[in-house]
Amino acid sequence: MSDQMTSPSSSTGELAAHGIGRPVAHRRLIDRDDLLKQLMGSDRRPIVTMVAPAGYGKTSSISLWDDIDPRPFAWVRLDPLDDDAIHFARHVAAALNLVAPISDHDLVAVASIGQSLGDDLLPCLARLLVDRSPCVVVLDDVQVLRSPGAMTVLDGLLEAAPPGCQLVLAGRSLSGVPLARRRVQDEVAEFGAVDLSMSDAEAGCLLDAVDDDAADLVARAEGWPAGLRLMALAMSEDGVRSPGDASGRERLIFDYFAQEVLAPLPDELVTFLERASVLDAMSGPLLDALLDTDDSAVKLRDVEQSGNLFLVPLDHERGWYRYHTLFAQMLQRRLEIVDPAEARRLHRRASEVLEATGDEDGAIRHAIAAGDLGHAADLIFVRTTSLVFSGRVESLGSWLDLLGRDSMERWPVAAIAWAWYGLAVADPQLIHGAMNAAEPARHHGPLADGSPTVATALAIVKAMAGAEGVPGVLRDTEEARSGGGPAVNPWWGLATLVQGTAYSMLGRDDEARSRLELALSTIGDAPAFEACALAHLAILALRRGDLVNAERDAARALAIANRNHLGGVVPALPAFAVGALAAARTGRREEATSAAAAASDMIDRLDRLSPRTALLCNLLLAETALALGDGATALQRAELARAAQRMDPTATKLNDELEEVLRLLRDGIDWLNDDRQITKAELRVLTYLPTQLSFREIGEQLLVSRNTAKTHAVAIYRKLGVTTRTEAVIKARELGMLPASANEADERHWS
Repeated sequence: MSDQMTSPSSSTGELAAHGIGRPVAHRRLIDRDDLLKQLMGSDRRPIVTMVAPAGYGKTSSISLWDDIDPRPFAWVRLDPLDDDAIHFARHVAAALNLVAPISDHDLVAVASIGQSLGDDLLPCLARLLVDRSPCVVVLDDVQVLRSPGAMTVLDGLLEAAPPGCQLVLAGRSLSGVPLARRRVQDEVAEFGAVDLSMSDAEAGCLLDAVDDDAADLVARAEGWPAGLRLMALAMSEDGVRSPGDASGRERLIFDYFAQEVLAPLPDELVTFLERASVLDAMSGPLLDALLDTDDSAVKLRDVEQSGNLFLVPLDHERGWYRYHTLFAQMLQRRLEIVDPAEARRLHRRASEVLEATGDEDGAIRHAIAAGDLGHAADLIFVRTTSLVFSGRVESLGSWLDLLGRDSMERWPVAAIAWAWYGLAVADPQLIHGAMNAAEPARHHGPLADGSPTVATALAIVKAMAGAEGVPGVLRDTEEARSGGGPAVNPWWGLATLVQGTAYSMLGRDDEARSRLELALSTIGDAPAFEACALAHLAILALRRGDLVNAERDAARALAIANRNHLGGVVPALPAFAVGALAAARTGRREEATSAAAAASDMIDRLDRLSPRTALLCNLLLAETALALGDGATALQRAELARAAQRMDPTATKLNDELEEVLRLLRDGIDWLNDDRQITKAELRVLTYLPTQLSFREIGEQLLVSRNTAKTHAVAIYRKLGVTTRTEAVIKARELGMLPASANEADERHWS
């Protein structure tokens, strides 16, 4: 660029008087104490940047700073004419003239026609800055500076700023401003939209709103000051009833974005923005797939660098973005108005693209937005059980709410999904209504998840609900299994598992073990099912006195439940209950207490759903309490088991076990007194007394000497009031400290 420049707007030889001085505030400014502390603390850095979209209060914030900083502020309110280097330089000089009058010599240097930028204007500006330091020079709307000449003047100002002098660059973008080297040298204090966003308290002052309303508005506006004011106006003028109803679709907010943000943009870019708004989060490749283009990444960068758009980067690499919530809502509304068919097509395409990338939530929500409710129902149905058995019930509920309760009457898969949701939240009425809605279509199939028919999928829900007792569970699981083997029927493994638990509740232990072991080999990656199967295998092992396998399976079940955070997943409940009992019987008191507490919470949430599960797990917790020496809790749990039994008395084996526990409690157990407590070390020896191991062999198992093992055994005899090993085993079983034996005659030789 030539060093000799002439300003087309300065032929009078006088400094411009417009666009300088502090702007007049048309409304009361809200105190921004935290922001002002940061601005005042930036005084050691010569450059301050304040970059944010329209309406973030950049000028207002600097005005507040001007009020409390003792240094004079020279305001330069830039306009497109300042993209001419000479005009820009003279504009800065005019602002500095308000701080202190310019000498006649300097006035000639800056105002005369034909002056040199490098030889006259820039050296003069440097002198003016030095003479007025300390001071603050505010360049407002710096985004208008784009030409090489204007950037030369700006760079000269940045270089010339003396100690105590700060240059404030405020605007919507800093594209082209030479700051990279200065950032490395720690010369730049940067403030952006996050710093300018209003807090709940500041919004309350701005809007004269109550705390709850202010917090809601701040969340919806993401702290954007102009958005907060517009939403408040919408509530007072447009009939918006509450902060929860305010959105970017409201007239005032819609018009603001249209006029302040979109109006200056070319139509092609506006169309791109509208179509991209279909996505909640966007990247170049994702938009290319959605819009069938190959330049989306370039357009996103252009949009961000333009500085006047509400585009929020989601990563440091600038690969992913989202729109400000209100801006996205406004763009989506424009698209719906201008081309509703295109809006539906884009939502349909977005559903396809997101489903392919594994974004289940996005795929479902876009299918619903496109009006493809049947497809959305299929997508939800396919994911229903994985959500239920991983504890993500809220996600399922939110999807089903989008479909609506009437969806169960329109699509059988929706009805089945609603039934599963009812199971997860323990709502028998919802389960019953949903299953009735699906029943007329029982021969329809195959379904989206691979179910052969609606009847097969319904049968497993009925079995899980178990409204007709254990016999009904056996019938329903058999129907579910009859739909084909595991290769063609996704419910076969679960039906086999549930059938095994039903056999166990009837005391048909061999059939139960066979089904449970078969289920374990076929249910695949389903932690809740795996934990449930192992828990019931542990229960069967306890019944036959196999403490080694019982403890192993119970520990594995509890570990799976804890590792996968299954504390709210009903099928995993027995894992916590039997895990508590196994831990108690092997002296792991803390682990037993923790698992028992988790099981107790889950039982409480069952309400009237699955009384047999409540019966089983309350029994296990009663035995746990006995093993821990807590007779009061044992009695409480036994009574809760009795209440569950009254709702469903069909689990005959559990009924017998309940009667045995209640008999022990009615008889009174004086071994719970403190002076007769069995220690942790003694409990470990007790678990080996039913075996045929000698005291030497027990000691080897426990890594103690024979004498130590025998000493512990003698202490056990004394505390239980017996004199022989056989009597100790029998007494411990009566007290619930050891499981009942299938054949006590084999143990008589211990005497």
